[in-house]
Amino acid sequence: MKKKKKIVALIYDFDNTLINCDMQNITLAKELAGSVEAFWARANGFMIDNDVDEVLSYLYMSNLMAKEKGIKFTKEYLAEHGKKINAYFAGVETWFDRINAYASDMGVELKHYVISAGFQDMVDNCSIAKNFEKIFACRYVYDASGEVLWPAYVVNYSQKIQYIARIRKNLTENLRDSKGVNTKVGKKDQYISYDRMIYLGDGMTDVPGMKMIKQMGGYSICVYDKTKESAKRLLRDKRVDYVVPADYTEGSLLDKRIKYIIKNMK
Repeated sequence: MKKKKKIVALIYDFDNTLINCDMQNITLAKELAGSVEAFWARANGFMIDNDVDEVLSYLYMSNLMAKEKGIKFTKEYLAEHGKKINAYFAGVETWFDRINAYASDMGVELKHYVISAGFQDMVDNCSIAKNFEKIFACRYVYDASGEVLWPAYVVNYSQKIQYIARIRKNLTENLRDSKGVNTKVGKKDQYISYDRMIYLGDGMTDVPGMKMIKQMGGYSICVYDKTKESAKRLLRDKRVDYVVPADYTEGSLLDKRIKYIIKNMK
């Protein structure tokens, strides 16, 4: 009988982890506010003036700025901006096939997940979306005309833990199910245990998820682009296992670290 492959979860933040900026910065911010700086100035200004959650603030202001511009802020509108995401770090677009092949040779089945504070409808429509088992991100409810009515789900730094728990229990479809995600399960009933998870993030908003997975026997990796000072701080504070450049090419330090971890998990 052929031995069943062990499942390992690779969990990614999206902005500044797989792409080199916030997804809004590529095309959306300029279209809504004239510039990236103006977009975030308004979003962060509303947050400060009204003591609003950072993610809820940008969700509200995005819709408001669209209305001011006479733009129909719809699912299709966000999807079109998702198709324009092109700021991937080196090697990302070929990463999934390469690392899946390596894992398979090791007797491991990799499943890839995104947990992002960005727009669900943008990530769902980017060129690498097909590689993910599930994408968790901020999503709106739309009215009868197709325009934004209200936020349906919001993902901020602390809520990322909920989605890690959902991956562990394979409760990734019915996000309304709060009872299931909070019900205790035994080790034999876990879909992917914490010690078979690898979390990739870029900074402080990923700390709760990074720290939990590390403490529970999995691995957490902080990737960095131009500066690694904040990443090194996370390593010194024992919130992550590794700090590496955000380079997904064959033979890079990140590539070697992930392969080392997969081999150890096998």
